[in-house]
Parts: sequence; C-alpha cells; structure tokens
Amino acid sequence: MALIAPSRRLRRTPFSDAVEASGVGAYTVYNHMLLPAFFESPEADYHHLKKHVQVWDVSCERQVELRGPDAARLMQTLTPRDLRGISL
Repeated sequence: MALIAPSRRLRRTPFSDAVEASGVGAYTVYNHMLLPAFFESPEADYHHLKKHVQVWDVSCERQVELRGPDAARLMQTLTPRDLRGISL
C-alpha cells in the first residue's frame, strides 16, 4: 500500500488524531487536506455502512457563498434538493 508522505502542502484536520486512533487504513487528498479513504477495506466499510452507522471526518469540505443576481439559480443547479423555500 502506498503511503502519503508528510508535507506542509497537506493539512491535517482537527479530527485527524481521532481518525488515526480509530484505525484509518488510507487517506486521499481533497482540498489540500487529508480525507479518510477507508478503515478496514473499501468493501468491509461498505458492508458495515449498510448495517450500522458510520461517522466520517469531512472537514476538507468547504463552505462557499454565492452572490449575485443568478446565485439562487446556480445554487439550485448544484443540488438535487428543492431550494425554493429557503430565505435568501
């Protein structure tokens, strides 16, 4: 298995220590941050998810702010949820 070498270009999340204590098997890189890829194996994690609950560190996901006259239309295009009822 390939390892990710420590680098200043990659950031750990506030939960990285807990993720490692839980036995993360591999990481991938997303938004210059470490994102857990699997714990036991991709297949075992899938089967576990189908029967139990899993909590994953998704700190690498970012919030964005949309502005402008077409912001609501763009936001609706980016999600399958119906956003017509939200207040802007």
